[in-house]
Amino acid sequence: MNKQISYDYVLIGLLVRYFSSLPRETSKREVFEGLGELKATLVNGQMQVAEFGLDYIVKQLKQLSLEISDTQYLDPASHDFLRSHIMNLESTIFAEASAKFVLTTPTRRFTSEYLINSPENLLKKRYLWEIVRHSEV
Repeated sequence: MNKQISYDYVLIGLLVRYFSSLPRETSKREVFEGLGELKATLVNGQMQVAEFGLDYIVKQLKQLSLEISDTQYLDPASHDFLRSHIMNLESTIFAEASAKFVLTTPTRRFTSEYLINSPENLLKKRYLWEIVRHSEV
């Protein structure tokens, strides 16, 4: 089991939503930077199938974008291609995410009051708390 940050999964969802409602006047640079961020987040989230799908989208989008227009903004055909394929990718992400589990610490185990007033009790050995406390000074 690998330890992961649950925020990566939230960020994946936000980026997919952004690309699915992308304004027409979006610059190519902004699109490819965002797709790069989505790829990095998919890698961090260990979503290999979605990562493969995104690689295909980026490859096709670069080719389509270069063939049609050399302007700084995404042309209508590239825009429509990206939106439709991102919606398909979202289905893949949902399917792949259904196999992921996030483990959380129950609030009854570590209450805020306990963490604030008795952090030394979190360590198994009391002498470790003394080391931690003295290293902060």
